[in-house]
Amino acid sequence: ERNILLRSNIALEIASEHSFGSASNVLARDNLLADSTTIGLAMGGYDTERGQTVNARVVNNTLVNNDTLGTGSGEILLQYRVYDSQILNNVVVANAQAIMIANPYVENAGNVVDGNDWWVAGARPATATWQWKNETYQGFAAYRRATGNDAHGLLADPRLGPGGRLSAG
Repeated sequence: ERNILLRSNIALEIASEHSFGSASNVLARDNLLADSTTIGLAMGGYDTERGQTVNARVVNNTLVNNDTLGTGSGEILLQYRVYDSQILNNVVVANAQAIMIANPYVENAGNVVDGNDWWVAGARPATATWQWKNETYQGFAAYRRATGNDAHGLLADPRLGPGGRLSAG
């Protein structure tokens, strides 16, 4: 809680790299995750031979300008075996690549994504993409309609500062 994670490789990872392991009952709350080179938030095993994330809660965080190397991971990466987890009431501001969620696996189940504020700095918001269970949706309305996620979420500028950056002071 209340961490500032800047310019790292992966700002926050809730995962187990052990094939039978589990990252369970983790709460990540009120953190700033910004300017990471590959991922803002990663959850689940990074491939089918790794562990899982179960019952994690990611609440009231701010993710800004992650995946600066343009790897395609975006702000949030849901990997293999993410179960019964929640991503709620976060502010997510993607860079011009506009990848909000990357979720290439269909095995994930029971997850709730709601109440988040999504935005794109340096690009048109209509270019934003969300990948859910290996299906990619362009635009917030398409993502909500197809997935049922973020019924209480919005696509709105959170006014963090010039260019989507956090204001000093």
